[in-house]
Amino acid sequence: MTDDPTLTSARTAEHERALLAAVLLDPNIERCRATLAATAPSWFGDPARAATWAQTRRVMATEPPPPAGPERVKAVHAESAGDPHSLSFAALADVTDKAPGVGTADYYAARVFEAHLQRAVLRGWLDLNDDAERERIANLSAADLIAERLDYFRRLGALLPGADQLRRAVPVTEISGDRPERLMHCAGRKGALLSIGGVLVLAGEGGIAKTPLALSIAAGMAARPDGTYGPLHGGLFEGVGAPVLIAGYEDAPSVSADRLRKLAAVWWPTGDAPALRRLHILNMAGRALFGPAAGDLYAARPGPLPGWAELWDEVKRIGARLVVIDPALSAYVGDANSAAPVRDFMGVLAEAAEVARCGVLIVAHSRKDARGRNNRPPDPFDPGNVAGSTHWTDAARGALTLTWDSDAEAGARVLAVAKANYGPSHILASVDPVRSPHGEIVGFTGGPWQTLAEREGQLPE
Repeated sequence: MTDDPTLTSARTAEHERALLAAVLLDPNIERCRATLAATAPSWFGDPARAATWAQTRRVMATEPPPPAGPERVKAVHAESAGDPHSLSFAALADVTDKAPGVGTADYYAARVFEAHLQRAVLRGWLDLNDDAERERIANLSAADLIAERLDYFRRLGALLPGADQLRRAVPVTEISGDRPERLMHCAGRKGALLSIGGVLVLAGEGGIAKTPLALSIAAGMAARPDGTYGPLHGGLFEGVGAPVLIAGYEDAPSVSADRLRKLAAVWWPTGDAPALRRLHILNMAGRALFGPAAGDLYAARPGPLPGWAELWDEVKRIGARLVVIDPALSAYVGDANSAAPVRDFMGVLAEAAEVARCGVLIVAHSRKDARGRNNRPPDPFDPGNVAGSTHWTDAARGALTLTWDSDAEAGARVLAVAKANYGPSHILASVDPVRSPHGEIVGFTGGPWQTLAEREGQLPE
């Protein structure tokens, strides 16, 4: 962290005081120790503050460490006895000055906290506060400011196990391992469409049957023997056999379960439906994952909401390797048209999936102008097909689009791979609905996957 530009680019005496205030006032022992470990005493330009930082490191390494506030200040001062370079007790008290206002150590401590944790957890989340937000913070009392910031950090800490452990850069020679473990790929093609820690977006217009497609993917994966890799029912994909969690926001669990039972009756007519035993439905209605906290403005910086911990607790409990989130804009309730907050959500979603050793399939609506206009057919390969910011697909590792096939009979559909970071993209397949005896669409079959040239007969298959 010594060379972290967030800390060095505008470092002043106030920033140095702020970093000391951060570790002296932070009640979270593990985060405090991580900050101390990540920042060397040499970062400080002032010898007295550098010496005091080293003393604070020693004090916080003891068991039990002193609690935040006056007790910690006293302990650090006692540790500095006899060191002519350390700060006096009066100077330490000044560092943790409780006077309100933007120029105080409390304010800068909050900003330094944010710089550390936002970089650690959200990979460079920029400070999006506007002038009105800065003015609001400036008028808070010091106690309210610290309480607000710490509450925000606790919400960030809920994102991942060990999220408040600061990261460090690692030389290439010390990095081992291959690409993320593959969970699913397009049948007959190489590479991966969805991997561990990946987010795959499935986009399409309302009423085109995105949810039944997502459910048929889930059923195919759940039906395979655990840990084996091979063809999934429906003919579109190959993937790993594993439990699946469906986080539903719009359809009641009974509706999704009824669809899956009807699909199973078609795919496994003998009555043996292995998928049903490993498909789990979590009713997430009203339990958004990510967005502004209660009471915040719609455009405020988003963070994890109560549904976040509930979802990942269930993923861990059942050992799911695939998590289906349907739809995106019920799970995410922030500004869907702004790049930064959408990227933040997609980023932490991928982080959480990596920790949980699973992949995420998230269902989204397409933009109106991606559905064809001016008598022109839609472009299934347009990476901006998802409604809202283009970062819904830019931040995903893969993107599927389900569109109507303008060259075939009415009701025919095409599934296209618009993006695949670890496999072939710009391929598409005709898909056919699987219908229940009453005509309801409960899933899809299809294939083979072709390039546009192969599909039009310009090249041999």
